[in-house]
Amino acid sequence: MGVNSCKVCDDPIACRAIDEELVKGLTYAALSRLMGLRGFKVGADTLSQHDKHRRPAAPAGIAKTKKDLATLVRDQVHDGVEKGEIDLLDRHGQGAIKVGLSAEKLIDGREARTKDTKAVIQLAVLLAGGPAGLLPPPDLLEDGNTLEGEYVPVDES
Repeated sequence: MGVNSCKVCDDPIACRAIDEELVKGLTYAALSRLMGLRGFKVGADTLSQHDKHRRPAAPAGIAKTKKDLATLVRDQVHDGVEKGEIDLLDRHGQGAIKVGLSAEKLIDGREARTKDTKAVIQLAVLLAGGPAGLLPPPDLLEDGNTLEGEYVPVDES
């Protein structure tokens, strides 16, 4: 292996041929078979790693964000209504608003399910005797039993 520690980059002729095929959209498995027929044995995993490091890095100031489509639709419709780009009385505007409201309903449903899941998990922790942070465990009597509620010891004299 050379300086790059990439089998593909170590062979400039194969590297150029592979890069040209990757630009065309050939899959790693198909490219591996093609290069094998051309006499350059390379695995799909190696091609994948080569493809990752050969791509240029994102320009400075551009962050990779993963935004949910429902959130994007809701925000776009909201901005359009605020800026007056979407007319509330227009038939097309009403369609856009309907789509925005559907996206908002989807987001609200997700939030509700998340809250329900958290409540179920908290209940499971409580039932399992885990730390609830609410009450200390009850005191045990000498015989190992516990009392529920409030009690006052009776003097048996």
